[in-house]
Formats: sequence, C-alpha cells, structure tokens
Amino acid sequence: MSEMLQLCSYVRFKVPQQILQGLVDVRIPHNSFYRKLFLEIINEKSRYSLHQNMDKIKAPTQIIWGKQDQVIDVSGADMLAKSIPSCQVELLENCGHSVVMERPRKTAKLLVDFLASVHSTDNNKKLD
Repeated sequence: MSEMLQLCSYVRFKVPQQILQGLVDVRIPHNSFYRKLFLEIINEKSRYSLHQNMDKIKAPTQIIWGKQDQVIDVSGADMLAKSIPSCQVELLENCGHSVVMERPRKTAKLLVDFLASVHSTDNNKKLD
C-alpha cells in the first residue's frame, strides 16, 4: 500500500502504519474485483476502447490531471482535450495521479466551478 501511494502521489505523505493497515484491510475483501478490473483495462480488446470512442462523448467533460502523474502520462490530457468536444482540462502543478488526495481544495473548487458553469449553460439553453 505504501509503494502504491508513493507511485500515485507526487507529494510524499508520511502515512502512519495504522492507516496503511486500515487501507489494506478495507481493500482485501474487494481484491478480486480490483484484479478483474485491472485485467479488463489492460486486456487487448479494451486497451484502446476509450481512444476509439472519445468522439462519441457529447456531455460536458472536465479533465483534472496532475502534471507529475507517474501512472498515466500527462500527455493523455491533451489527447482527451483534442478528442472530446467542449472538454475543459485543468493541469495541477506539483500533483501526481491522486489529484483528490494531493490537492483536495483545488480539486473541489474546480469541480464545483465546472458543475456551476454546466448548470448555468443548461439553464440558459432552457431560456432560449
């Protein structure tokens, strides 16, 4: 768990052993699901599924990506932005894969602002 947190985080957290053990204890009962999900994601059939279907996404979309992501390269954000119409991309400095954990306030503000703008746009369309 400690190694996974290090891989997913640019900011190095000192996580107490009791918390790490708690995370492991919560995860273990669902390990078969996580394993199945991971194998499905890397499966040859689904590996390129998102890329092949991105142009079908019509809903307002927000991408929040850490610039120092070590799990999925930050260039993926640009690829998504170019392929999804009306996509809003936010790149967070000094942040890895776990944007919610590393930058919780910034992530929450971006989400709230995005949802408010989508709601405002929806209301304006209703008035037209």
